[in-house]
Amino acid sequence: LHVLTFGEAQVFTVQADLDAPRQEVRLPLQGGDAVYDALTGEPIRRPHRHKFRVAPGAALIVTRLPYPLEELVVQVPELAYAGQHLPVQVLAQPEGETKPGKHIFILDLIPQNKPPVPWYHRILIADLGAADFYVPLARNEMPGWYTLRVRDALTGTVVTKTVKIAVPVEEAKAS
Repeated sequence: LHVLTFGEAQVFTVQADLDAPRQEVRLPLQGGDAVYDALTGEPIRRPHRHKFRVAPGAALIVTRLPYPLEELVVQVPELAYAGQHLPVQVLAQPEGETKPGKHIFILDLIPQNKPPVPWYHRILIADLGAADFYVPLARNEMPGWYTLRVRDALTGTVVTKTVKIAVPVEEAKAS
């Protein structure tokens, strides 16, 4: 068991031995804690009583936050042009009036029916649970529908948005 601290979050990691039988693990969690399985994105109900089952060779990553996450908000325009910037805003919105702490967001831009484009992959550290940035799109980016996928690495929460990338009007007229 390893415990890492990231801002106000505690991240518990367990790696089971390959030759060990399935293991049951209890973590030092309290009943009122906001706890998430960072690999599946599932909130853990009644964490003080939860027994985590770890298969041989498998890993477990569990995060305890000082607040429950209400939602992961992602704002991106529906239309973007090749060769220009794609603005993206991400916010980890806690429940109630609580201010969010430090989060890690993992971003991928995925063309329709294709794997993620590796040069658009981003890992963002957001000190107050918010990130405001842009993705510079290649001038020769293929026009079409793309999925912007944002994952909160602490909670495992994933949000996707659809973006259409088009050829700029000036280039379309010149063709």
